[in-house]
Amino acid sequence: MTKPTIKNLLLLLLVGSIIFACSEDDDMAGPTGEPAFIIQSTVQTPDGTRTVYFNVLSSLTDEVDIADATEFNSNSRMMVYNGKVYVFDSENVEIIRFSVDENNDLVEEDKLSVVGLGVSGFGSSNAIVSDEHAIAFVQGVRQFVFWNPSTMEITGTLDYPDIIPEAHRAGFNASIDGNGRVFYGFSGFDFATFSNKPGARIIIIDPVAQTAETIFDENIAAGTEGAIDGNGDYYFSADAYFGFGRYLVAENRDTVQTIRRINRGESTFDPSFNMLVSDITDEGYPQLGIGGLRINGDRFITVLTAGTEEEIAANAQAAIFQASLGRKLYVGSTSDWKGTEVPFNDPSKALNVVFPINGELYVVATNSDPSVGGSTDLVNDLYRLTENNTLEKLTSTPGFFENMARIR
Repeated sequence: MTKPTIKNLLLLLLVGSIIFACSEDDDMAGPTGEPAFIIQSTVQTPDGTRTVYFNVLSSLTDEVDIADATEFNSNSRMMVYNGKVYVFDSENVEIIRFSVDENNDLVEEDKLSVVGLGVSGFGSSNAIVSDEHAIAFVQGVRQFVFWNPSTMEITGTLDYPDIIPEAHRAGFNASIDGNGRVFYGFSGFDFATFSNKPGARIIIIDPVAQTAETIFDENIAAGTEGAIDGNGDYYFSADAYFGFGRYLVAENRDTVQTIRRINRGESTFDPSFNMLVSDITDEGYPQLGIGGLRINGDRFITVLTAGTEEEIAANAQAAIFQASLGRKLYVGSTSDWKGTEVPFNDPSKALNVVFPINGELYVVATNSDPSVGGSTDLVNDLYRLTENNTLEKLTSTPGFFENMARIR
């Protein structure tokens, strides 16, 4: 494979980059005052220059105009907690706290720098657990960084456990369970060499004690995504980094995708729960899409790659990245884990990302034509999943749709 092809694959992965920096449906204590939502869009030029846009909207049906957005560069991120917007500015390696005024403008309140730790930027799996305890998922050093969102001070660091490979892929979200523990999944898949270090690797961090527990099982496919249910239990998706660690590495292909559970307060897999992804639907689709699995109370929602093991393996890059086999959306109850397909009839777009926010489920569909890259020609449609399991279109955004949250 040529380097340009690898670069294009990584760009396409950003189309489905779910940047949940909060536990499922718990990014704020509760909305007060006039509604305000924030959407992050990222536009990338062919030379790799990235501009990140944050639009604050009064309604998710409002137009997203990046000319009115607050801009950052590089791989900057954002998340919302208790009515504040926290921007993880990768260009300046700072965490900046903003309030939002009555005109929906971001007003800077405070900031902290992590440059002194040798950090070069931020990943997507940042987590705020309380007013005093948060974790920054940083790049450039093999450490988790603890910080206080109220005082905007660094409170400690924690070295990566040895089970995390040097070449690894991390998840797009950090899940927070009912006890305030933060779950991270790591995969040993390496895009540079198309090799894979097999096995499930989960890091469970207590941000108060600033300690970590680990789970490593070579007999379970690697995974980077997870979800928390209404009981506070964690569900790990052993997806082999969205399928690449299985379909592109022949010796791992027999390790099928499963969903495993870690009960609230536990640090091992529940032996009574070991579910094949293919059991979710009557069609037997074996692979969660880039959108992964989300849970809202006792309701699950997932995007599946619409193909058999053989069809995906025949051209995994196109099937997984470019959605050449199509992607289908399913919802159901965690009582039986049987999914019902949600109708979606726009062949020009592929379903990618699911956001659970304050009791609502939102779904993003993106141009299925990969030739548009990350430019403004890449158009995303945002939908709300109704109580009748239909998709209600709300608004559209340019570039990569990377995150959304409700501020108040």
